[in-house]
Amino acid sequence: MNFVDGDDASKLAYVQDDGTVVLAVDDFSDVAAGGNRNSIRITTKKSWERGLFIADIYAMPHGCGVWPAYWSLGNGKDWPNAGEIDIIGERAPRLSPGRPRTCTDHTATQRV
Repeated sequence: MNFVDGDDASKLAYVQDDGTVVLAVDDFSDVAAGGNRNSIRITTKKSWERGLFIADIYAMPHGCGVWPAYWSLGNGKDWPNAGEIDIIGERAPRLSPGRPRTCTDHTATQRV
């Protein structure tokens, strides 16, 4: 992936006249085999120790090369020591046929 910002990002993330936020897939660029497709990442500078976070998703992107995700990252840039919670991580059906969508957490140490 090639995370973009500025004018390139405004083609992929914008607010419609009705207030609906659109996070789109770059389906208009030609990408060479092995190349990186443009993508966006929404981040915040604020952090929380707990809370209720709601994503009201009207439609999830789908198709070849698409892997939409909604996740949280622990406070700090030292991944995976800071931790991560995958709330939604949609895999392409060909990569995981018949597997349900799940919530997963990642940490540097695993407890048994």
